[in-house]
Amino acid sequence: MVREELTLAVHDRLRLMPVVHGSVEYTVAIRKLFLNDPPTSVALELPGSLEGSVTRALPHLDEIPVLSLAMEPALHLILEPLEPLVEALRSAFELSIPYHLIDQPELSRIPFSSNPFPDTYALSFLTPVELYRLYVKSGPHRPLIPAAAADFADQFDLMVRESDRQREIHMAGQLRLLQNFVPDGGYLLAVCGLEHVASIQRMLALSGDDFAELSGQQNDSEPLQALLDQKKDPISLDAEIHSLSRQTPEVLDQPAYYNSSWLLIRSRTDLIDHFNRILLQRTAYRDAVHRYERESTESFSRRKEKLFFRFARNWSLIEGRLLPDLYKLVMAGRAFGGDAFARILYDILNYLPPLIDPHFPSRELTLDEMYRSSKLIRFRLKIKRKRPVPPPRLIKRFQKEKYPGEWRTSWDSGQGICSYPPEDIQIEDFGRDLQKKARTLLSSTRQRSQEFTSSLLDGIDYRETIRNLHLGKIIVREEAEGSIDAGSVVIVFDEDDTDYPWQMVWYGEHSQESDMAMYATAPGQEIVGPGISRCVYGGLLMTYPPGRLHNIWEDSHYNGFERVGDKLLAAGIEYNEKNAVVHLAARPPSARLHALAGRLGQKLVHVPLSTISPVTLGRVRRFHVLDSRDRRSDAGDYIW
Repeated sequence: MVREELTLAVHDRLRLMPVVHGSVEYTVAIRKLFLNDPPTSVALELPGSLEGSVTRALPHLDEIPVLSLAMEPALHLILEPLEPLVEALRSAFELSIPYHLIDQPELSRIPFSSNPFPDTYALSFLTPVELYRLYVKSGPHRPLIPAAAADFADQFDLMVRESDRQREIHMAGQLRLLQNFVPDGGYLLAVCGLEHVASIQRMLALSGDDFAELSGQQNDSEPLQALLDQKKDPISLDAEIHSLSRQTPEVLDQPAYYNSSWLLIRSRTDLIDHFNRILLQRTAYRDAVHRYERESTESFSRRKEKLFFRFARNWSLIEGRLLPDLYKLVMAGRAFGGDAFARILYDILNYLPPLIDPHFPSRELTLDEMYRSSKLIRFRLKIKRKRPVPPPRLIKRFQKEKYPGEWRTSWDSGQGICSYPPEDIQIEDFGRDLQKKARTLLSSTRQRSQEFTSSLLDGIDYRETIRNLHLGKIIVREEAEGSIDAGSVVIVFDEDDTDYPWQMVWYGEHSQESDMAMYATAPGQEIVGPGISRCVYGGLLMTYPPGRLHNIWEDSHYNGFERVGDKLLAAGIEYNEKNAVVHLAARPPSARLHALAGRLGQKLVHVPLSTISPVTLGRVRRFHVLDSRDRRSDAGDYIW
């Protein structure tokens, strides 16, 4: 029964088994066939010129040998445990079953090239014969005509098809010869890629003369005798044999974790039926979770495991696959557990046990050497501990007066006062933060909620809908049109200006600074260094761009405002080039100022002073005035 389910019958002595190279499921199917209904001999889709090298590597297949051919370009054949042809070789060797390599002696293409097949996990529900019949129905196949007669637009594809046709003719000829030596009651098992099976079947059904004509031989010659002569004197390629380095497991078709598990389980007949990729992926995931929890002291919920595999499965279905590959598993691990978890999962899936007393030297291979495409994954790992460095040496020493009043005598505001640049950056950054805060407040206030009638407007307001759930109403939101952007920034630390007699207008020194109008304590009252005075803002106005603000303190248009803070806000409205003005103060603006802003098409965004950290307010409220630009070079020794 096993023979009929797994193989295609050509006749009683010859059966074909179509496989997909690098498939876990086909490898398991071949192992079951050898355990339950072993063939008398095996024919494999491998170049006959490699027979000597394969024979030397067979006793040590657990090391994952690499056959390297000194060609131009170099070719490497990895005898991967989960490759169906390698499993057929291993099983035949263990059961002392004769094997034959029936492909063309010349290695004209890369061995074990992947077939364009959706996903062989379907073998969990179908037999290989049923799956192959579905494959045959899925598309057209090459006819038995010379490839030159076909109309192929792509020249490379034409060469590949011609090469495949010649290989199929050679393999069919070898099978026609080998089937004559199969004893009664036995059968010859031919294992090859499923894209070649249909052509080989049709060639085997031809008569001797028709096959001779197809293969380009004369009718008066004997094709079987020619093949027999070739069998006696085969072309031999002496390949270098290495063991695959445990540092480069990514060149395998299947993850190293799958291959290592297969080597452990393939001898257990009671467990082979339970060997599938779903269980392997779940086991690898749980091993990664256990290791991550141990190293990070964080916990993973079982719900996250369910969501992880659902995400990976849906991603695979979108791309026409039934199960995720290694790349999708690692990227899903990054999405659900971060880079550290993804790296642990990657390490587990690519782990190969170290070799003990290997028979061949180790060989590192890259995906480029195997002519395979690759995708780069960068793991942005967190640094677990900072590099131990000594504390920085204290360079800055604050100066002190040699005698009281020494620095006061050096204060001379007649040379032209200026600001301290680090504090300019600090106040400008504070102003930009207030602008961002105002934009956030405005966006939330420009929404209007109402009961759903005939239109969803700008979407459902879920908060109001839940609040009115007992009424059975659906609340939708409507956003006002037009963008809102904050321009001028007015800050009023203290509305009582009696302690702040100094009223001043400063102009931005470059395009990144604003024009500023302020009232503050007078410079020269508190001297902290030679030519350096500490002052405190009572209030200020910042307006962008610079170079436009005139002296508002002498402008009679603002005399109608009694409070100095209102005068700053009125100037901020007038000089604002955006449609909103930020107002940071303990008290909101008056209705008069709101009306003034409305007539100019602007809005006032009030930010209560209590919402800002006192530490932040104290830092930005204090500033220093220098009596000349020359003081800027050494002002840092006196300002803290």
